[in-house]
Amino acid sequence: MPRSVTYRITDRPDGRFDVVVTLEATGADPVKTFLRDGVGTLAEAEAWVEGLRILMAAVGAPVARSEDAEAAVPEAALHRSDL
Repeated sequence: MPRSVTYRITDRPDGRFDVVVTLEATGADPVKTFLRDGVGTLAEAEAWVEGLRILMAAVGAPVARSEDAEAAVPEAALHRSDL
């Protein structure tokens, strides 16, 4: 069964952007949160999210902007992405 995927784009003090993506829990699989950090521009972050939308559409998982854009994610819960 496809998972719902939410994301948020946050500003960093150095002028870059982070994209935090959360896959909802399904069955025995826990919630997973991924971080794409240090994106140079907002346009690049949005383009990265658009690529994520295309990828997730292939497996039937909807992608939506997080309602809680300022929620903190514990550092230990993040899976870093170099994509």
